[in-house]
Amino acid sequence: MANDYFTLEIGDNYLRLADVEIVNNQFNIVSLGQVEKSTLFFTSQNEKSLNDTALEIEKLVQNLRIKKKAVNIIIPDTYTYSQVLTMPYLKEKELLSAIKYQADQFIPLPIDETTIDLDILSEDKKNNSLLILIVAAPNNLIDRVGLLVEKAGLIPQNIENQASSASRVINFYKEKKTTVFINMDYYSTTLYFYNPQLNLVTNIYNFKIGLSLFYKEIQVNYNFDLAKSDQVLKTIGLAANGSMNLTDILQPALNEFVSELEKFILSLKEKENIPKIDQIVIFNLVNKFSQFEKGLQTRLGINTVQFDLSNLVTKNNNSPVFDQARSSFITVLGEALK
Repeated sequence: MANDYFTLEIGDNYLRLADVEIVNNQFNIVSLGQVEKSTLFFTSQNEKSLNDTALEIEKLVQNLRIKKKAVNIIIPDTYTYSQVLTMPYLKEKELLSAIKYQADQFIPLPIDETTIDLDILSEDKKNNSLLILIVAAPNNLIDRVGLLVEKAGLIPQNIENQASSASRVINFYKEKKTTVFINMDYYSTTLYFYNPQLNLVTNIYNFKIGLSLFYKEIQVNYNFDLAKSDQVLKTIGLAANGSMNLTDILQPALNEFVSELEKFILSLKEKENIPKIDQIVIFNLVNKFSQFEKGLQTRLGINTVQFDLSNLVTKNNNSPVFDQARSSFITVLGEALK
């Protein structure tokens, strides 16, 4: 059955739209597309950034010939807060009250200025407990996103972050290995631990290192503009035999990234009581960083690949758009699973 809405993902340097249905346990793409352009929407609060981004959304909707007006929105993890918690078995309203009462323990935002959403992941009747995903965002951000969408001539239905949407896709994928999924975004990266025994993402961690840091290293060392930095990172990256040796100048940023990943893996071994991580799967902006997954695999000694959902995407006239940047569309597909 067709959805009466489509999905908009607003990033710092991209906009993505998806009209997707689940048919026979596969993603059937009705319409899909993205534009890579700095929006400034999250980093600048002025009217111009709002209007410019609304105009770009309108153009993308028109280019993809989407007639629907109702839209679900996905925003970056870096501007929100996510955590998976075990809570006593309570009804959702009681859960929300309990979380608000204890909010200062796990939500680093003023509670009266925060919108909180809950997603019950699983029930443990034996221990009378729930595993829940908490997502919190500043009220002013939610209001601004709603205003943006309305300026683009659309009707906002639901706003969630990448962690919420990505977790649904990861759980739907049903990976059989103990896995850390990496969402490399522009200003930050989020790590999601997937427990195959539970078929759930049970741990989430965001840190402030994203693609932009690697751009900056190239810009500073070679005096390149952003467009040139993007080109060489995408075509050369960590390649050993490229026309430029970027590995040395990217090493400090890579060391910081690996350090955060290693800390997360160490904490998982204690919290989740696991001996090792079987694999690492990367998505989102990793397609703009050549050889990044190979660089991580060399450093960590863990098999590392890009997230590929192609076996769960129905082949039709629209699927070639997905094939052009498979790992980029992971989160925007997740709304179809709601």
